Order: sequence, then C-alpha cells, then structure tokens
Amino acid sequence: MPTKRSSRRRLHNEIVYPLLGALLTVGVVAVILGVTVVGSISETWVDEQAASIAVEATGFLTQHAVDLSRMAGLAARDQVLESAAESGDAGRVAARLAVLRSVLGGDAMIVLGEEGRTIAAVGDVHAPLGSRLLPEDAVAYARIDMAYATFVKIGDTAYLCCLSPVRTRDYRTVTLVMCQALDDAMLSALLPARGGGVAVFGPEGAVPAVRVSPQSKDAKELRQALRSVTVRGTATEAPAWSIVLSASRYRASAVRFRLPGDPRQAAVWVIGVAPTTIVERVRTSTTLLIVLWTVVAIGSLFGLGWYLANRVGTPIARLSEAVERVASGDYDVDFRADGDNEIAVLSENLAKMTGSLRDRTDGLTRKVLELATLYEMSRVLGATLELDVLLDAVLDSTLRIFGADVGFVALLDKDTRELDVRAWRGIHANEIHPSGGGSMAEWVVKEGRPLLYNPPADDADRGPRPEPATGALAAVCVPLHTAEGVIGALYVGSSDPGARFTSEDVRLLSTIANHATIAIGNIDLYASLQEAYLSTVRALAAAIDAKDPYTRGHSERVATYALMIAERMGLASEQKDALEMASYLHDIGKIGISEDILLKPGKLSDEEMGQMRHHPLIGANILKPVSFPWPILPVVRHHHEHYDGGGYPAGLRGEEIPLLARILTVADSYEAMTSDRPYRRGRSTEEAIAELKRCSGSQFDPKIVEAFVEVLELAQLEQQLPVEGAAVPAAEGEALPEQEGAALTALCEGVLTAFRRLGGPRLSANVEREANARMAEQGLPYSLRSGRLVGAVEAGADADDLSRAAETVIAAIKDATGEGLAAQFVGEALQQLPPRMRIVAQGIAERVLGQPSA
Repeated sequence: MPTKRSSRRRLHNEIVYPLLGALLTVGVVAVILGVTVVGSISETWVDEQAASIAVEATGFLTQHAVDLSRMAGLAARDQVLESAAESGDAGRVAARLAVLRSVLGGDAMIVLGEEGRTIAAVGDVHAPLGSRLLPEDAVAYARIDMAYATFVKIGDTAYLCCLSPVRTRDYRTVTLVMCQALDDAMLSALLPARGGGVAVFGPEGAVPAVRVSPQSKDAKELRQALRSVTVRGTATEAPAWSIVLSASRYRASAVRFRLPGDPRQAAVWVIGVAPTTIVERVRTSTTLLIVLWTVVAIGSLFGLGWYLANRVGTPIARLSEAVERVASGDYDVDFRADGDNEIAVLSENLAKMTGSLRDRTDGLTRKVLELATLYEMSRVLGATLELDVLLDAVLDSTLRIFGADVGFVALLDKDTRELDVRAWRGIHANEIHPSGGGSMAEWVVKEGRPLLYNPPADDADRGPRPEPATGALAAVCVPLHTAEGVIGALYVGSSDPGARFTSEDVRLLSTIANHATIAIGNIDLYASLQEAYLSTVRALAAAIDAKDPYTRGHSERVATYALMIAERMGLASEQKDALEMASYLHDIGKIGISEDILLKPGKLSDEEMGQMRHHPLIGANILKPVSFPWPILPVVRHHHEHYDGGGYPAGLRGEEIPLLARILTVADSYEAMTSDRPYRRGRSTEEAIAELKRCSGSQFDPKIVEAFVEVLELAQLEQQLPVEGAAVPAAEGEALPEQEGAALTALCEGVLTAFRRLGGPRLSANVEREANARMAEQGLPYSLRSGRLVGAVEAGADADDLSRAAETVIAAIKDATGEGLAAQFVGEALQQLPPRMRIVAQGIAERVLGQPSA
C-alpha cells in the first residue's frame, strides 16, 4: 500500500507537471507567435516608411520639375533668344543661352531646330551641332506648341528636361530644352537628410541617382547596394525588397513615377530605403517580455503545486487509503476530513457508502447464491425428460443449496387426489405421511400457499417438537403451481436443532418450485405428444394389419422384438422411440400394394415380388410430409436391405444401412418366421434362431443377431416370451398366485385407463358402475374405484375369482364400445405389461374377446 507522502507526491506530479508542460508550451508558442506577429507588424511599418520616403522623393521631383518648367518658359520668351534663333546664327544662340543659364540655372540649355537637331547647346551635356539628343516624340510634342517636362536619357545620364517652344517672326518654331541631371548631387540638393536613403532609376538603364542619409553607419555599402539594383520592364513584380548589408538590414519600397503633364509618360523608378533596426529591437523586447512572464508563471505554478501538495494532497491520500481498504472488503473505515470543502463532503459520503455496502453485502451474497441456484436448476431441469430423474435432481440440488438433510417431492394423484411421494431424501418413503393429519404438504396443497416451520425459541425445556410428516425440527414447504392449480409440494427440512428458515428461504424455494413445475409440465407435454404420436402410429399400424387377418398384431410384435434388441444393445431413449415408431409404420407402404398380392396363399411370382419390393419406398413417400420428431424415414425405407448388399430398394451394404433399419430387419424377419401364414405354419423359436444364425453376415448384421439370440435364449429360460405357434409347457408356464394376481389387476387397470382416454370420465364412471353391479351379482369380492381394482386382491385373493373379475371388466367395456375397440384397449394394456404377466393376461383377454389378442 503506498504511503501518504508517495500518494501526495504522485497527486502533486499529476497536477503540477501537466500544468508546467502546458505553460512551457504556451510560452514557446507565445514567443513564436509574438515574434512572428510583432516582427510582421514592424516590417510592415518599415515598408510603409520606405514607401513614404519614395513618395516624398517623387513629391520633391514633381516640385522641381514645375520650377524648372517655369524657368524654361521664361527663357523661351526671351526676345534676344528669339532674335538669335530667327537669324539662324548658332553663335548668337549659344551666347544667349549662356547668359540665360547663368541667370536661371540648370545643368544645360539646348536649342533644337524644327527637325529636332541641335542648333546650340551650353552646359554639362555633350551635344554636337546637328545631333539628335532627344527622341523624336519629345520634339514632336514641342512643335505643336506644348511646353512640358519629361525624363530623357542623354548618354549614360538621366535628365529632367523641360521643353518649351520658341516662336520666331518668320513663323518658324524652335525648341528650348532646359535640363537637370538626375544624379546624386541633385538628390542631395532636393531631398532632406533622413534615415535610410533614396535611389532614382532613369529610363533605358541610365546610371541611377542615389541619396543616402549621412547618419547611416554603412552609407557607402548602402549606396553600392542601391546602385546594384536592377529594374526590368515597366512594372515591378514586388512592392518591396530586403537589402542585407554586413552591419544592418534595410527594407526598400519602389514607386514608378511619371511627371504630371508629360505626354510621353516617361517613367523613372524611385526607391525608398528604411532601416529595420526598429524591427529587431521590437522582436527582442517582445521575446524578453514573454520569457519574463513565463518565468513568473512557472514560479507561481511551483508555489501552487506546493500548496496543493500540502492542502489537498494529504486529505486525498488519506481518502485514497480509505477507499483501498473498502475495495479490499474492509468496511470498518472511519475517515473524516476537516473543513467544508468537496473533500470533506466526499469523506462523509464515503462513510455513508461503506455503511450501505456493509448492509448490502449479505444481500448480494444471497442474490449470487440464488442466481447460482437458478442456473444449476436450469441446467438440471433441461438435462432430462424423465419425471423421476428430474425430481431426484431437483431435490438433490435443493438440499445442497439449503444445507438441509430431509426433503421430498410429492405430486397430487389426478384420480384419487392424494399426495404421492415421488422423490425423497433423508427418510424412507414409507415413513413420510404427506397426507396425514397436520402434514405441512397437505396444508400447502390445500391452501396453495407456502408454509414455514421453526421450533419456538422459548420451548427449550420441553425439547424440540418435530414436524409430523418427516420428523424434521425445522422445515419449509411450498406448493407446485400450474395454470390448472396445485399439482404437488416441495418440502425441505433439517434435523439440526439450531436450524432456522427465513422468508428469503421461502422465496428462493418458491422460485425453485416454479422452475420445477415448468419442467414437470414440459415432461407431461412431451409425454402427451409422444403418446399422441404413438396412438396415431398404432392406429396406422392397425389399419395396415387389417388388410390381412393373418398379420394382425404383426407391427406391435415387431416393435416388441425391436425394443428388446435395442435394450440389449444399450441404445439411447431417443433411438428407442424412433425404432418403436418405425416398427409400427415399417409396412405402411403395403397400402399401395394390391390385396391380391398381399393375400395370395402361394408363392409370389417375379412380377408380383417386384411390386412387393416397392412398399418400402411407398411407405417412405407416405411418411415424408409428416414432421416426426424422430428420423424414421431412413428406417422405413431401408428395413429390407441385406447386410451383404443383396436387399432392396437401394442395395446398401454393411454400415451403409442405418443401425435402426438393421435392427428392424432382424425383428421383422423373426416375427415373420414364427407367425402362421396362409401357405405355412410358423416356425418354432429354436428353428427361427437357427435361421437367424445361418443368415448372420449375409442378410443380417452379426452383432444384432447375436444380441437378439441372447435375448431370446434368456427369455426362454425365464419363460418371458410368448412363442407363436408353440404351446408353453404347463410346468414352466404356470404363474405363481401373486404374479397372476398382479397381472390380472394390471390388465384391468390398463384397459380402464385406455378406455378413459377415449370415452372420457363420465362414460368411464358408467362402465365402472356396470362392472361393479355384475361383480356383485356374481358374489365377487372386488369393485372398481377411480380406475383401480380394489378389494380382496390386496390381501391375496383366489385366482379364479380374480380371473372372473377381469373377464367381467373387459366384458363390460366390450358391451359399451364394441368388440373392435375393446380389442384395441386390451392390446394397449397388454403392451404395458412385462412379458411373464402378459402370458397370463393374454389368455383371459382371448377368452372374453373370442379371438387372439394383439
């Protein structure tokens, strides 16, 4: 378990370190953004300053051009110059130009003739007489009496030239050109001394004029850098340039400038340059400011971390320790935090929570036990469809869950309405009296409510008083409810004097009882469905056998033999059910065979035998639309296949033939051999066994023949099988009196049960009254009560009287329903009897019905 200090330090780290990381990230991002944004703003401001310098320079150039144009106009109107120009004397013109230049100023004055050639020139310009110094368009505009200023390249130098026409009296026009060179001296004279500098690039690649502030530390380098700038075309692709020198950095902005009123639109580039020293200073200041505040914030954060570690971390560490103890199952935690903050509220809620958990632990444990119980019950209830197995499993699971040692399950008999104990533990069934006076089970079934029994706590002197039905010292009993009402009771008891059952136990036992009731209902439903299938199949088998009086009862006898083989081979109950159904229906295809062939007394011809071989396929086709819950179609289809492949209809061999079909083949063949036919008498058991052995491996599966022969030989030894066509030796066939009484009693009750299913309770009651009246007339000490034969039979009656009583019951049913239905009821009753009892009961049935019973 971590200590308080480690918990507090861990919490401190989880709070402070993310904040510190976030703060450092914000500081770095702020420095980057601050430097970038402020630098960008500063650079924009420097660009604006450079542009301002360039624009200011264009203003001075414009003003200078205006002044120079005014002077050129004064010179053009000089009469002496007009007279000299009219005379055509170049010397006089040059002399007057020299006078005017000395008065008006300018770097050069030139007079051009009408053809644009030089007449005279004075000043700092190389202009030979007769040369063309100016472009043709410049002179052309002057000829039309237009005075204007323009930029012109003369030699390698760009000049600001002001052209003004001079009119002579003979109506000739000459042009006066007053020029000012665009050089460093001009810019120094025109522009004020400001930081940075200005450069003017004349047209056609003339040498630029540069003006650099004398305050600039690197003026020489800046002047050289400005002279090295190359301007191409008539427009610049960028509004500013960055000029980097060895000691500093400048931003330059260019302006393309034209003189107002210049018809030639001659342009020069004016570049203003401003130092970026302010940008670097702003960036440095911004970075230092952000870093300073980041350091202050980090220091504050560490102070906050120390405060959290001591003010918040310690209570949380104690709270974490308390929660860990609760998580480990220790609910005896008493932690209270001081103050009225959220931690104090949390500690108070933790105390409430631990108390609630302590109270609910037992309840949750019971819930888990209940869920485990229901899961186990669901698994047990879904594992079987046999009622007795189900009830035993339910009782075992229930006793294990409750830790009890006594219990039973009692179901209500539908006829007698008495409780019948079907499963019990901790006490013998004969010792349980669920229907006795004061029985808990009887009261629960009657009232339909659970009942709890615990010995009184203040009755220690008199000793424990056990529950009457089982002798348990503490018990609980709940009813088994269905939609039709209560069908029984589930009882759990303990012989421990300290045992006590609670209302929760009653609720849990009731839940188990509900699940058990559902499972019992499912078993009853399944049994009813299976009985319905079996009854339908038996009816079909009877319809098939009715076509041939010599084969009556053939399907039922085949079913008996087949089930004997299946029992010997240890097949599952589902396989036995499928085999029984297939045995009853294996010859249903004979419905499609002509009676002439079926009833023919002699041997069948090849053509007739060919038609007879169709009946397995006809039977499978008839049964195909029926949705049986068992796979009986392959059994019906292949019950005439031979183990060596010589059978029909598919010629399957060996393991290709379904197992149940191979069993049915042996049982069918044995019944056919031992039964009488119109053309022969049936063989004896010994002869039939010999034939089975002879055909083992060819027609029959050897393993099945071996199992059936073992059953037949064992039955002969125990005299349990009726052998068709052979008399049973009297010494071996006589039944003992108690066995005969049980057989006759079971026959009567079985016939009455089968009759009740068809005729209903009212008709059954009428038949019982009629039979009781007849037995009273004969002086027999027996009577029927709710489908059961009661009377002297319980103490051991005379065999003759019991035989007459059985004959009387069967005769009463025969008179009420007719001979055919009576034979059917008797046949159903005989099928429910063990083989030895069936021998005795079958003789009585034949005497009453006057024909061999099924």
